[in-house]
Amino acid sequence: MRRLVKKLVEVPRNRLELLPHFARLARSIAPVLPQITSMITKEIEREFRYFTKNNKAKGHMIESRIKNARYISELTKFRVAPPIVPLRCMEACMSDLMGGNVEVLCCIMEGCGRWLKRGPGGDRVNSITEGLEKRKSNGKFDLRMNALIVNALTYINPPPPAAKVVKVRPPMERYIKHIVENCDAGGRGVSGIKNFTDRSRRLNWKDQSEKGAGNLLSRYIIKATYRGRYTAMSSIAAGMKLMMNKGYGDELKVRVVDGLLEKIQRGLEQPHFQDSMRVVAFCRMVGELMKSNVMGGNAFWDLADKLLNFGHDIPQKLREESLKEGEEEEGHRTKAEGGEGEEGEGGEDQPAAKAVGVNKYATHDPRVPTPLDPPNNFMRIKLACTLIDSAAFVLCNVKANRDKLEKYLTHLQRYLFVKPSLPADIEFMVLDLFDSLDSKTGKSARAFKRYKTWEECQDIIGKWEAVEFAKKGASNIEEEEEEEEEEDDGNDDDDEEEEVVVEDEEEGEESVEEGDEDDEDDEGSSDDESDDDFSDSDSEDEDEEELEDPKVAHARYLQKLEEEAFEQEVR
Repeated sequence: MRRLVKKLVEVPRNRLELLPHFARLARSIAPVLPQITSMITKEIEREFRYFTKNNKAKGHMIESRIKNARYISELTKFRVAPPIVPLRCMEACMSDLMGGNVEVLCCIMEGCGRWLKRGPGGDRVNSITEGLEKRKSNGKFDLRMNALIVNALTYINPPPPAAKVVKVRPPMERYIKHIVENCDAGGRGVSGIKNFTDRSRRLNWKDQSEKGAGNLLSRYIIKATYRGRYTAMSSIAAGMKLMMNKGYGDELKVRVVDGLLEKIQRGLEQPHFQDSMRVVAFCRMVGELMKSNVMGGNAFWDLADKLLNFGHDIPQKLREESLKEGEEEEGHRTKAEGGEGEEGEGGEDQPAAKAVGVNKYATHDPRVPTPLDPPNNFMRIKLACTLIDSAAFVLCNVKANRDKLEKYLTHLQRYLFVKPSLPADIEFMVLDLFDSLDSKTGKSARAFKRYKTWEECQDIIGKWEAVEFAKKGASNIEEEEEEEEEEDDGNDDDDEEEEVVVEDEEEGEESVEEGDEDDEDDEGSSDDESDDDFSDSDSEDEDEEELEDPKVAHARYLQKLEEEAFEQEVR
């Protein structure tokens, strides 16, 4: 027992973190060995009296004194030492409040002062604190001692806590907050989803203001992704899908999806560690919306690509340099092939492999450095794995999504190869993702391919980018041809309209001429001689009109009518 007591008492002065564990061990042994508590207490008190009486120890062994004071406090709180022990130590320090005694007193007060004040020795603790305050007010201590005394007194008599400010919300807002938070309360499943849907349908959806039902409900759904239960996301997504089926969730879908995408975009633009788990929750919610068929596939895959490519845009200068290097390598390769035919096989060493330039058809490359995604940051891998894993069932069992998923996993593996080294948690997360995707695919479907090198991923992605570039070029050509055809059709329509206008004018002129000829025939019946004269002149004029311009003929015809009218007046 003595050896045990000696080991428990002789704690190194620089290992203060062991004192609570040693005190707990002594308290655990006390029911079996009742004498151990008194023996440890006597040894600790004897050590304290030695430090107090020895004047040299006050200045040269302050670390040992602090360790002794801390140990007394821990033994008192574990009820190994009686409360009178720390009280006697505190009064001994108050009798000679100078030098190291101030630090020892403050250490005991911070260690068990509040515990003693709430126990049977509260009156003596109050008297000690009052005396310490009076000594402090006299101004005999330096700044360091004053700070220690203030901290000790504040720990024993803490100031009253500030009143908690409770945010007062309107009744409708409190009701919406309640139905969102209790969507999956207690794991009710289908009943919780039905209650959420029925209560949400009764809200006033015609109000489009900031305090309207749609805005408040979408806001609290987004808050529930990182403040509520992690398992409630699937229930909320299922409830939104049920509301859409009944014709009430279109506005809510737009608000929630836009809000989540904006939050994730902000997390990518301002990557702070304190917001990392919140952005992960947003990605999980987006995956649940995709799985519930609330969110469209185009928006989902655009977000997935943005997680890997945002900030890694290929600058034009780098693209030009890569093209130049590629042309030079092709030239050297052709020369080397020609030299092999003449010189034959040689024993010269092959040149060292050079850095691979960016693909001329690519728009993004994870090797492009950016401060938004440094090499030692693995946050985007977590986001991508969470996003794909939350919507894995829909992505694996729909053929269109499966094809896109295979391409995306290839891009993800290329992104992983760019990182210098992966931590264990990230590596296991990626492996778990592939295992879960393989388990959720059908038996007839093949497993997703796992690449071993960066070059394999880059070659396949380069082929895909070339095909996409060709498709985009063909579509652009077709659009240009369609625009040209539309322009030609518009010009043809304008020409046809002009021809129709000219024909209408000619028909109007001919109708006027026929009417005038009828008038002339009536006048000729009254005067035969004039009729014969004018008939000859009319035939001649008609021949001329057939050869002349219609406008000129019309002007000449009007002049002829004026002459006829003048002759009739003369007659």
